Amino acid sequence: MKEADEFASKTALQRMVYAGFAACSLVVLGLIAAAPLLSHFKQETASSIVYQMFSASCHQQPERSFNLLGHKLAVCARCTGIYVGVSISSLAYMLLKKGQCSKTSIKWPLLAALPLAADWLGQHLGIWTGWNTLRFATGLLLGIAIPAYIIPKTTNLARSIITTLEGKT
Repeated sequence: MKEADEFASKTALQRMVYAGFAACSLVVLGLIAAAPLLSHFKQETASSIVYQMFSASCHQQPERSFNLLGHKLAVCARCTGIYVGVSISSLAYMLLKKGQCSKTSIKWPLLAALPLAADWLGQHLGIWTGWNTLRFATGLLLGIAIPAYIIPKTTNLARSIITTLEGKT
């Protein structure tokens, strides 16, 4: 009986982590789209706050960003791909894996980063000129791979914290 309770507890924790990642990633996507929408509706202060939130992690160059209603998204095309990929993957893991974590490996995110790195390097060396669709696609590939590594690690960390806290009571 204790094993069944322990399994149910682990599964519940894993589902919470998956759901948390999925929810957070959807909020981030909403914010990315909110910046141009706020600009379009002349809410410049709110729009500026959203753009500023993402400026620490993205260059936000207008020519490398998609537009919505004539205003650039809060992040560039590559970062948009990463965020969309994380959202898709987080939702898929939550729905398809039913919250069950498998062993995790850094190799998948590293392999998924290779096309992104190759595209970035080729552009910076002047070998080719990139375009936003390719930037988005390479970001999407990496974004899809990230949760497969981070979610199981986060679940294990949460489990460890809970075990430690339970041991102190």
